[in-house]
Amino acid sequence: MKLLKNQKGFSLIEGLLVIIAVALIGFIIFYVYNVNKKANDSLNNAGSNSTIEQNPSKSSEQTTSNTPAIQYFSFKELGVKIPLSKSLAGLQYKIQDNYYYVNDDALAAAKTKCDPRNEFAGITSNSFASLFKKNGQYPKSPELGDGVLVKQYETFYIAASYPNGPPCTVDSELSAYAKALSESKQALSNAFKEAKLIQ
Repeated sequence: MKLLKNQKGFSLIEGLLVIIAVALIGFIIFYVYNVNKKANDSLNNAGSNSTIEQNPSKSSEQTTSNTPAIQYFSFKELGVKIPLSKSLAGLQYKIQDNYYYVNDDALAAAKTKCDPRNEFAGITSNSFASLFKKNGQYPKSPELGDGVLVKQYETFYIAASYPNGPPCTVDSELSAYAKALSESKQALSNAFKEAKLIQ
């Protein structure tokens, strides 16, 4: 075969290098996509591990009356369940780094009005409390990382930390968001007063 002086095109080695480079970029894109998909799936599934159960009262007085059954919301990973009031409608949580980020319908609606372009996206800005469980007794002189005691049990306690400020971009909605945040926190605190261990 005779080579021409001004021959144009790729040699075999250049062609192989281009194919390898494209394959490598494709593999990186595939890997990153799968890692992100698994992370999102695990966060989404964490909230679905919670359950709402009906618990009819065993008292004969309440059984004969038309008192509705108490609904409980279970934090399976924490091993506790709380009575679910109307104030906590749509209660859900997601787990990240052993913190249980809690949200409900009222706060979600207020956040949508307060941040319509979703500039404050993410698990922490969409919650009104983050719960965590620690073994032992709650410290008598709590430090910053100890959170606020929610419920003390014999061998462990559950504590919470709360957001520092509202994720708000619409100033006129700030007070409504602050009200929803305060009501959700109070309802959760009240519910934990009646919390039970999951048997």
